Amino acid sequence: MDRIPELPEDILHRILYFLFQEDVVRTSALSKSWRYIWRTRPNLDFSDNTKYYKGVVNNTLQGYCDLRLCLDEFRLRISSGDYSDSELVSLLDKWIPLLTTSTMGVKEFQLSILSKNSVRGIVHLPVVLKAEPLKLLWLYDCSLGQNIPENIPFVRLQVLRLQSVSIEQEIFDKIISSYPLLTDVWLQKCEGLKTVILKKKLHRYLKH
Repeated sequence: MDRIPELPEDILHRILYFLFQEDVVRTSALSKSWRYIWRTRPNLDFSDNTKYYKGVVNNTLQGYCDLRLCLDEFRLRISSGDYSDSELVSLLDKWIPLLTTSTMGVKEFQLSILSKNSVRGIVHLPVVLKAEPLKLLWLYDCSLGQNIPENIPFVRLQVLRLQSVSIEQEIFDKIISSYPLLTDVWLQKCEGLKTVILKKKLHRYLKH
């Protein structure tokens, strides 16, 4: 006899926690008790595939807002090669405020922006930096432009990964100096950097 459907909802959520979003949706076919449980799990993971249709992310986030559900973790990997610069800005400008509402209150936000084109996509930092809960930021093969954000409103960032990224020295210095919790910095083939200066109190924690 299958005892899994009799488990408490928080245990079922814990099981779903370790699955990618696509696999989580498939569990709805297991039984009646599993049909809607995937819609209420406290974490969303869109990091296994860079080609999620924007409608899937839109509808999922809107569903959580409509049901006033809390979200502990949100992971998103998006390819700038699938969208124009303006469309990418528009998508992030729509999704990030939803994540930071008092209702949803996401505690951990992991964002990976990749580019597969020969021309690097431009990531607009002011849009990304609206994500106060952001703990991990991974940017790959893109440009951060030349505009230095006037202020950086969130201070929870712990992991910064920049790979094949074009970034102005002044922008990098401001980012590094704005995060008291930053413990992991990963840089590879970054253009525009001449020196990397880190606070002494962070040296024993940092990986490079």
